[in-house]
Amino acid sequence: LDYEKAIIQAKYDNSFSLFMRREFPKQSAVFQLLLIDIISQKEYIVRPKITYRVTDKFSVGLGADIFAGTKSSFGVLFRGGNPRELTETGIKARFLGNFHDNDRIYVEFKYAF
Repeated sequence: LDYEKAIIQAKYDNSFSLFMRREFPKQSAVFQLLLIDIISQKEYIVRPKITYRVTDKFSVGLGADIFAGTKSSFGVLFRGGNPRELTETGIKARFLGNFHDNDRIYVEFKYAF
């Protein structure tokens, strides 16, 4: 309730999440999509994935993690050594944007026993 300006994270964040799943029984496949968008920080992650069931016990999946946003920037300046008296430096604490250069594609093999 008593938000301190010395905290580098914003007081409020606005975000949007979406999860979709669609099964294709004839092809023994499942498609999934996860989207998390942190609107107030202009960053997001998109995670599409398709899984193909080879047998009842073995499946193969292909997916990706796609990140967008800007990286965090830190550098707090205090007036008179007092953390409650900040000098404005444009500090930006990010989460998803820190992974912007780390998109990935992966293959997953699952065997149930």
